[in-house]
Amino acid sequence: MRERFFTFIILLFCCIFNVSGQSYYFTHYQVEDGLSNNAVLCILQDKLGFMWFGTRDGLNRFDGLSYKIFRNNPTDSNSIGSNAIISLDEAADKKIWVGTEKGLYIFNELTEKFTQLKGAGNGAIQSVKILGNDVFYINMYVLYSYNTLTKKITQYNFPNEVTSFILQNDNSLWIATATGLVAKYNKVSKSFDKTYNVFTKSKSIVSKWIQSLCDAGDGKLLVGTSNEGLKLLDTKNADYENLITHNADKTDITVMDILKTANDEYWVASQTGIYIININSRQYSYIRKSMKIHIRFLTILYNHFSKIVRVEYGPALTLEVLTISHNSKWLLKNTSLKRVALP
Repeated sequence: MRERFFTFIILLFCCIFNVSGQSYYFTHYQVEDGLSNNAVLCILQDKLGFMWFGTRDGLNRFDGLSYKIFRNNPTDSNSIGSNAIISLDEAADKKIWVGTEKGLYIFNELTEKFTQLKGAGNGAIQSVKILGNDVFYINMYVLYSYNTLTKKITQYNFPNEVTSFILQNDNSLWIATATGLVAKYNKVSKSFDKTYNVFTKSKSIVSKWIQSLCDAGDGKLLVGTSNEGLKLLDTKNADYENLITHNADKTDITVMDILKTANDEYWVASQTGIYIININSRQYSYIRKSMKIHIRFLTILYNHFSKIVRVEYGPALTLEVLTISHNSKWLLKNTSLKRVALP
């Protein structure tokens, strides 16, 4: 299955990007090739090697050759409840958790049936991440978790809208808010007792919205903002540093997501392109198109053959997806799926 995916090639269109002397060749795959909708909102590779694409109109399972599309069927109680797929994650038991505009669903790959988690309500599930037996999700800017063993739902109360969260390897939980705060959850006190403001050094604040968080190790967090680019928060010293705040043309940088790709290297998805930064040297490079684009998010996936990096971007709600394998990248554009040959 995985080998088929990496050798799947259809040449429809080709263009070239140059970054620090490297060329990236993009091959497009049109929606007409089988994808259910041009607006791709999330992506996942499951433990069987299938690629899953959540779109505005259906959930797509891709085996490297063809798509199988799952949509709501009003006459079938086992179908998914909404066609707008916002978030995806896979549990250890290989069940796919699907966040939609109308609630959270669990997909059983053996039966190919969907079951709604009733306790999660019918709101939009903006993010879902699984750690052990706990399924964490954001529903209407409130963070919850569902324990698959106890069947208990826990609400994590915070006075501000929760926009993002991360689960670290030590099982610690961090959230980011619409008011510029980053906070750590204390399991003993059951509260967020460590809070950091990453806008105290800002002179003129347009927005304090934090879009993304990424663990940078040694008590540090990379913080992606809506108008002030990328920040590095040192929780040990309760201080932060602005790493990349403006584009070359002095316009604001909106960071949508951050991905670690090497020891000190991180890929930063922005509305104008991809920044690749070394947080040790503070040096960075920049990938962009001649036309303005919006990079939505980056995700790292592992399999037996390679490490894959995924980037999604596109104007407005339309996204592209970029994946990196041994010798190629895969890009799902707003109107096409692309394969990128590495130099």
